[in-house]
Amino acid sequence: MDDSTTMTRIAASLDDLGFTYERRENDDVSDIRVRFTGKHGRYSVWFKLDHLSPERANLCVRAYTPLSGDPSKPIPTVAVKPGRLAQLHVLLNLVNAQLRCGAFHLDPHDGDLTFLWAIPLEGEPTTDLIDLSLHMADAIDDMIANVRAIVIKGKSAWEVYAAHRERVNASYGDAGDADSAPVIDPRSEEHTSELQSH
Repeated sequence: MDDSTTMTRIAASLDDLGFTYERRENDDVSDIRVRFTGKHGRYSVWFKLDHLSPERANLCVRAYTPLSGDPSKPIPTVAVKPGRLAQLHVLLNLVNAQLRCGAFHLDPHDGDLTFLWAIPLEGEPTTDLIDLSLHMADAIDDMIANVRAIVIKGKSAWEVYAAHRERVNASYGDAGDADSAPVIDPRSEEHTSELQSH
């Protein structure tokens, strides 16, 4: 299946799901973008094909937003205090270590908070696959509040991560699927005294 046919199938799935989207199709690029307003901010989700070989392709899905969570009021990374930016990288690393697929990062080109993952395509992408991708993209909306807590409010990565884990654990309820180990800031007195006693 060629790229244009695959992107047309994705567009048809978005139509079936009732989403409005923008599609670009020319010699250089073939992609689709959907815009969302979530609980914590506004973000976009972009679909594009990445060819591993002429016969095999991955569907790349990228959810992204400026650090502010508001595309009309972006906060460039150069405007963020270096210490807070370092804390943000620590937070993204902590969260990524718990993910089963995909990863958060700051885009090196524009500084956007980005959640990126790829799905190997076997045949046509289905509406269920596109629906699942859009549900996964919603993870960036939860992360916007975490980013603001560090970039704007100056909280530490460990403090924000502990609150993030509490929300994740609460969302699992009694299923016990989330890691239940306590989050200990390695700079805390509790952690230091633990290390000294061993």
